[in-house]
Amino acid sequence: MKKVIILSAINLALVAGVFAQQAPTPPPSQPAGENHQRQNGEQEREMQPPEIRAKKKVEHLSKELGLNGDQQSKIFASEVNFFKQRDALQKNKESMDKEQFHQKVKEIEELRKAQMKSILTPEQFAKMQKQMEDNKERKHQGEPHPGEEPNH
Repeated sequence: MKKVIILSAINLALVAGVFAQQAPTPPPSQPAGENHQRQNGEQEREMQPPEIRAKKKVEHLSKELGLNGDQQSKIFASEVNFFKQRDALQKNKESMDKEQFHQKVKEIEELRKAQMKSILTPEQFAKMQKQMEDNKERKHQGEPHPGEEPNH
């Protein structure tokens, strides 16, 4: 009887060791490749309410540009409006051709830019523009946004 218990314990230890060494597999809803990390993050942001995204944007800009309280409240209102317009446009994307969609996106982005220019000081606006250009270059070169893990 002791032999059966000892063999069972050894067998159990071996099986447990094999399963412990196996790499966990991602759930089916999550892509296995590292290249999908940023895309998943972007999708997650898009599902957040406009007020949450606007709050995060204001926090980021406050840290980067040193916004005062008045600027924060104006930018928050502007960003909520921008995200609501963009979300509505995204929902109606199927009802317009690609050129119309891009034109509408460009229009709301230009309005956003004009509002930011009227709220920020010239120095703050120039710094924000430079950061946006740097981020665009990084995105086209496949580099991560500052604060993100590189995709290796």
